[in-house]
Amino acid sequence: MGRLSSLLYSAVASVLALSTFAVDSARAEAIDVSVPWPEANFHVQNLKNFADFVQQRTDGRVEFVIHSGGSLGIAGADHLRAVRDGLVGAAEFHSGRPRLMTAIGSTRAKC
Repeated sequence: MGRLSSLLYSAVASVLALSTFAVDSARAEAIDVSVPWPEANFHVQNLKNFADFVQQRTDGRVEFVIHSGGSLGIAGADHLRAVRDGLVGAAEFHSGRPRLMTAIGSTRAKC
């Protein structure tokens, strides 16, 4: 697995860890994830594979809903604000620097 895939899995696993605090066992928790890449891009495909894995491992209690290709109208650094403001549970985007940025958040986590 490449370094970027490892980083992506780690970031999404963090979202999962934060989100499971608030997941009621009687209902599913849907976490919206915004990514700017088109559906066929390897980032999106890796994220979908991870989402399927999480859904299987949690018996359907946690579901990542992947919104690819900027379909939510969120661009660039606006992803950070969207996560901060609770519009999406997680987002990934290119920061313009040599590395990828992944923003994660949870407005439902109980501390």
